Amino acid sequence: MSGRHRPPASYIPLSTPQWSDTYSFNTINLTKGFRGVPVKLTFRNGNGKTFDITDSRQSPLDIVKPDMSIRFDSLPGNIGLLRIPTFRPDNFDVETFGNKIYGEKILPTDGLIIDIRDNTGGNSQVGQIIMMMLATDPIPQAAWETPNYEAAYASWGRPWGRESVESDSIVPICLLQADFPKYEKLIVLLVNGSTFSAAEDFTVLFKNVRRGKVVGTPTGGSTGNPIGIDLGWGYYGRICTRHEKLADGTEFIGVGIQPDVVVEETESVLTGKDNVIEAALKLLR
Repeated sequence: MSGRHRPPASYIPLSTPQWSDTYSFNTINLTKGFRGVPVKLTFRNGNGKTFDITDSRQSPLDIVKPDMSIRFDSLPGNIGLLRIPTFRPDNFDVETFGNKIYGEKILPTDGLIIDIRDNTGGNSQVGQIIMMMLATDPIPQAAWETPNYEAAYASWGRPWGRESVESDSIVPICLLQADFPKYEKLIVLLVNGSTFSAAEDFTVLFKNVRRGKVVGTPTGGSTGNPIGIDLGWGYYGRICTRHEKLADGTEFIGVGIQPDVVVEETESVLTGKDNVIEAALKLLR
């Protein structure tokens, strides 16, 4: 790239190197910078030919409107592929998911792949509901804590207090409703450096309940829950406010949740044959 600008990561609040390496190239982030100052990008196609595209940085922010709906596909061997691009509640309807996706599509499969790569979060309750359908045992939640800031005490030099929330368990629907059908087949969860916030909360539940293998690369390394800070001159910062761990005490804030099987994405994810999905299929078979 060329042009009077900084690398994309310079403009994005980032918690880990893997979050920086992936999210910086996500949607509009690659060309973030001064509006109206052009930036030139060099691309290489599947045949190895390179070509340049110049972005004038004049497009409105809402020009990119990807499909964020939950999608289900059938793979060879009667394996289901559930893609969840976001956990935002406006893209999720409990009844539709429970009847149309879980009841009609997931239950008949012989194995399931859940893909939350590049899912940057939303509302953790959405992921919790999905996990309550897929789990067959009580789901341990993570313990977490947050600072209690008291301005007067801080001015006197007293240390901040902390509020802690102990771990408890979520009861899956099959244990709450005797007629709710269990899904007891193997599940593989796909993650990467842009699996973040509420998507990491989903990964925490998945690992805590030992529902299956996590495949891919370490997640973004933050629960989200940010305090926003206006830094002036068009700059904006975020600070994570919740310190959470896995049920066994493993740290992932500023680190990332480590997959059980590490598989780096290759160019195949762009050419129609996804090497991470292929690795998941091998595990399920």
